[in-house]
Amino acid sequence: MNRKITMNGLHSLMGKRVLTLLAFFLFAGASAFAQYCVSWHYYGCGYSSNLYYAAIEEVQFVQNGKILWRKSPDGCVDYQNNTNSQSHYHQITTTPTFSLSYGSNFQIKMNGSERYTYNAVVGIWIDLNRDGDFADNGEFFDNHIVTCRSTTIANGSGTHVPLTTINLSLPCGATGSGASVIRLRSSVNASTYYHWNANQSCTSGSASGPSYYGETEDFAVQLENPTTLAANFFTPDTAYVGTPVLLKNANQTGYIQHNWDIGADGTYEYNTVDAEHVFSAVGTNCIQLRSENCLGVDSITKCLAIVDP
Repeated sequence: MNRKITMNGLHSLMGKRVLTLLAFFLFAGASAFAQYCVSWHYYGCGYSSNLYYAAIEEVQFVQNGKILWRKSPDGCVDYQNNTNSQSHYHQITTTPTFSLSYGSNFQIKMNGSERYTYNAVVGIWIDLNRDGDFADNGEFFDNHIVTCRSTTIANGSGTHVPLTTINLSLPCGATGSGASVIRLRSSVNASTYYHWNANQSCTSGSASGPSYYGETEDFAVQLENPTTLAANFFTPDTAYVGTPVLLKNANQTGYIQHNWDIGADGTYEYNTVDAEHVFSAVGTNCIQLRSENCLGVDSITKCLAIVDP
């Protein structure tokens, strides 16, 4: 049977389809690209003149000695001649530029600059379940004291100061892989009055407390669930007695810990990603590696011959 559709009916049908598609994309976009609160500081890291109050300078994200991402010293980015406004906030990057696995260990290395003799106190938040906020249990990673220079590093008036290393571990129990954000908020370490708590990831423009001075910097990151569990390492079949033997781990990222049992006798001599060992006597020696990630524990044993030169 032939059916006729009038122009009005066609327009109505197309309109419904467009609205349906629009609603789909809006919903998908909202879930895929979560919008985080904009959090600014009353004075920021500078006000009225070229002053620096706990400016976040260089930031590195490091895992197993490898720099995953680095922000160069940039001084007081949100310096403005007005108080209590959104100009005292900035975002570093809007697309994930490095990845971290749930259950893995990593470091944030950073320094800062400060008008007076204080160092900075930095609060760290990570959106572990990627729901667009930092309000869930375990998403606040405490306060950390960061070394500052009394004049800014970025504009050349101050020398580079050592990076403060902050060791962090991502917990297991994630809800899935995808884009997330690590938020850093700095303030002057004048007293514990300026220290952060878990509920202050979105505190804005307060004339008292930690959001009085400092900067807020957001870093996009890709959080990933581990998909495999397989301990493995590389070692030569033969090595000389008294010579360091490198035990190279095949799993450099995504693991909670590694334990090396030299002699496979139940005693762990090393807990590093890779290991190096000197065998003092000739003969056959076996090595067991025990590796753990969010999926569980696996182990492997390999043997090598230790010979005279």
